[in-house]
Amino acid sequence: MSTTTTLPATYTTLLSTFADFLTISIHTILYVRSLYPRTTFLTARAYNHAVHQSRHPALCAWITDAISAVSAAMLAGGVERVVLVVYDTHQRPLERVVWDVSRFPVVGERIATRPSCGLGAAEVGAEETMEEAGQGQGG
Repeated sequence: MSTTTTLPATYTTLLSTFADFLTISIHTILYVRSLYPRTTFLTARAYNHAVHQSRHPALCAWITDAISAVSAAMLAGGVERVVLVVYDTHQRPLERVVWDVSRFPVVGERIATRPSCGLGAAEVGAEETMEEAGQGQGG
């Protein structure tokens, strides 16, 4: 059985997909760890699997705001790890979930919406530098 991998059309598409993954992951962790009553979650499908999503508006808003902040920081290139810490009632950490994004591609905002053309982050950066120096095609 062969599988094919398709690259995201742009860096912002990749970032959006990762943000969706983080959102689903956080909802799932909150559900599985029973940090909120399970009856406040609904079952949905994502990535061809059943997942759980909170229905509480304040919790959903908090998750959305946190993911938006992470996405903005990743677009700026300043994130190495995303960490979710679960505390007990005495504010002692019980669990940490860490997503290492240190190898996530870093590109400038100027090229974040350009088609990826299958280039790795290093190649895209080199291409951008050559264009800026006037040494690219037509320069």
